Amino acid sequence: MKRTEAKAKRGDINAQFNLALRYLCGEGCEVNSSKARDWFEKAANQGDADAQFNLGIMLNEDGDAAAAKRWFQEAAAQGNAVGRRWNVIPI
Repeated sequence: MKRTEAKAKRGDINAQFNLALRYLCGEGCEVNSSKARDWFEKAANQGDADAQFNLGIMLNEDGDAAAAKRWFQEAAAQGNAVGRRWNVIPI
């Protein structure tokens, strides 16, 4: 976990996504949705389609449909099939 976090802090997009998943699922750490969201956002801002989709899900669950749709659109534009489906569903 420490190595992944160090890589994530240096901007490694894969490490950021993996760290977000760990915080989301509590793998090797306590579940922490806030940290998961932060790491998904860092990876999403670097163009990771899976992170964009997951961030969209978290934002939608938090009631921010407009922001969620934006991230679904970003994911869909990169070919993320699930993002394409969520992008067309009215939120």
